[in-house]
Amino acid sequence: MNDELIAKLRELKPTLRERYGIEEFAVFGSVAKGMDTPQSDVDIAVLKMQIKSGFDLIRARNFLRESLDREVDIGTYSSMKTFIKNRIKKDFIHV
Repeated sequence: MNDELIAKLRELKPTLRERYGIEEFAVFGSVAKGMDTPQSDVDIAVLKMQIKSGFDLIRARNFLRESLDREVDIGTYSSMKTFIKNRIKKDFIHV
Protein backbone atom coordinates (compact mmCIF):
# COMPACT_ATOMS: atom_id res chain seq x y z
CA MET A 1 0.00 0.00 0.00
CA ASN A 2 1.22 3.48 -0.85
CA ASP A 3 0.70 5.21 2.53
CA GLU A 4 1.58 8.67 1.23
CA LEU A 5 -0.93 8.48 -1.61
CA ILE A 6 -3.68 7.09 0.66
CA ALA A 7 -3.02 9.91 3.16
CA LYS A 8 -3.33 12.48 0.37
CA LEU A 9 -6.63 10.95 -0.76
CA ARG A 10 -7.91 11.15 2.82
CA GLU A 11 -7.01 14.84 2.85
CA LEU A 12 -8.93 15.33 -0.40
CA LYS A 13 -12.02 13.42 0.74
CA PRO A 14 -13.89 16.45 2.16
CA THR A 15 -13.39 18.32 -1.13
CA LEU A 16 -14.58 15.31 -3.12
CA ARG A 17 -17.70 15.15 -0.96
CA GLU A 18 -18.40 18.88 -1.13
CA ARG A 19 -17.73 19.54 -4.81
CA TYR A 20 -18.61 16.24 -6.46
CA GLY A 21 -20.91 14.40 -4.05
CA ILE A 22 -18.50 11.48 -3.54
CA GLU A 23 -19.19 10.24 -0.03
CA GLU A 24 -17.41 6.89 0.06
CA PHE A 25 -14.73 5.38 -2.15
CA ALA A 26 -12.00 2.77 -2.19
CA VAL A 27 -8.65 2.43 -3.90
CA PHE A 28 -7.78 -0.84 -5.61
CA GLY A 29 -5.22 -2.12 -8.09
CA SER A 30 -1.48 -1.55 -7.92
CA VAL A 31 -1.72 1.27 -5.36
CA ALA A 32 -3.73 -0.89 -2.96
CA LYS A 33 -1.39 -3.85 -3.49
CA GLY A 34 1.71 -1.74 -2.87
CA MET A 35 3.00 -2.50 -6.36
CA ASP A 36 2.59 0.96 -7.89
CA THR A 37 5.31 3.02 -9.50
CA PRO A 38 5.35 6.79 -10.09
CA GLN A 39 3.88 6.06 -13.53
CA SER A 40 1.02 3.90 -12.20
CA ASP A 41 -2.50 5.21 -12.33
CA VAL A 42 -4.75 5.34 -9.29
CA ASP A 43 -7.82 3.09 -9.52
CA ILE A 44 -10.82 4.33 -7.53
CA ALA A 45 -14.21 2.71 -7.04
CA VAL A 46 -16.92 5.11 -5.88
CA LEU A 47 -19.10 3.26 -3.38
CA LYS A 48 -21.53 6.02 -2.40
CA MET A 49 -22.26 9.23 -4.28
CA GLN A 50 -24.88 11.94 -4.32
CA ILE A 51 -24.94 12.96 -7.96
CA LYS A 52 -25.16 16.69 -8.49
CA SER A 53 -24.35 16.61 -12.20
CA GLY A 54 -23.72 13.98 -14.81
CA PHE A 55 -20.23 15.38 -15.13
CA ASP A 56 -19.28 14.98 -11.46
CA LEU A 57 -17.13 11.88 -12.00
CA ILE A 58 -15.27 13.52 -14.86
CA ARG A 59 -14.65 16.64 -12.81
CA ALA A 60 -13.59 14.56 -9.80
CA ARG A 61 -11.17 12.59 -11.97
CA ASN A 62 -9.65 15.81 -13.32
CA PHE A 63 -9.37 17.25 -9.81
CA LEU A 64 -7.65 14.10 -8.55
CA ARG A 65 -5.27 14.01 -11.52
CA GLU A 66 -4.14 17.54 -10.75
CA SER A 67 -3.97 17.00 -6.99
CA LEU A 68 -2.09 13.70 -7.15
CA ASP A 69 -0.06 14.43 -10.29
CA ARG A 70 -1.03 10.97 -11.59
CA GLU A 71 -3.50 9.45 -13.97
CA VAL A 72 -6.72 8.41 -12.25
CA ASP A 73 -9.31 5.83 -13.27
CA ILE A 74 -12.56 6.36 -11.40
CA GLY A 75 -15.90 4.61 -11.70
CA THR A 76 -18.95 3.73 -9.69
CA TYR A 77 -18.76 0.30 -8.12
CA SER A 78 -22.47 -0.27 -8.79
CA SER A 79 -21.95 0.05 -12.55
CA MET A 80 -19.14 -2.52 -12.72
CA LYS A 81 -19.74 -6.04 -13.95
CA THR A 82 -19.98 -8.72 -11.25
CA PHE A 83 -16.77 -10.50 -12.22
CA ILE A 84 -14.86 -7.21 -11.96
CA LYS A 85 -16.41 -6.44 -8.57
CA ASN A 86 -15.41 -9.86 -7.28
CA ARG A 87 -11.84 -9.44 -8.52
CA ILE A 88 -11.18 -5.94 -7.15
CA LYS A 89 -13.10 -5.97 -3.86
CA LYS A 90 -10.49 -8.09 -2.07
CA ASP A 91 -7.91 -5.33 -2.64
CA PHE A 92 -10.06 -2.40 -1.49
CA ILE A 93 -8.55 0.22 0.76
CA HIS A 94 -11.46 2.31 1.99
CA VAL A 95 -10.62 5.99 2.10
